[in-house]
Amino acid sequence: MAGRGAPWEEAGRLIARFHRAGLDHADLNAHNILFDGSGHGWLIDFDRGVIRIPATAWRERNLKRLLRSLVKLRGERSMEDVQKDYARLRRAYDMAWNRGT
Repeated sequence: MAGRGAPWEEAGRLIARFHRAGLDHADLNAHNILFDGSGHGWLIDFDRGVIRIPATAWRERNLKRLLRSLVKLRGERSMEDVQKDYARLRRAYDMAWNRGT
């Protein structure tokens, strides 16, 4: 996922759907979230993934892991830009989670 033009909101909704299904993606990082040209998204690389009862602790670990990955891969982007983009993803995630979708 890159900065401008990245589907931050859709990524948040995609992660929420997987979390709602109980998927604990132990290695959730920017390289494991893919989108095609028409906006369809996938999470990949589940070799360390587990199915769990949806709970806050492991979901937050997944999201923190993703944020660390975004920071690590930010390149020339400022921390502020990364935080703003992650906030967009997180808002969409929280909305989808709270709706139950």
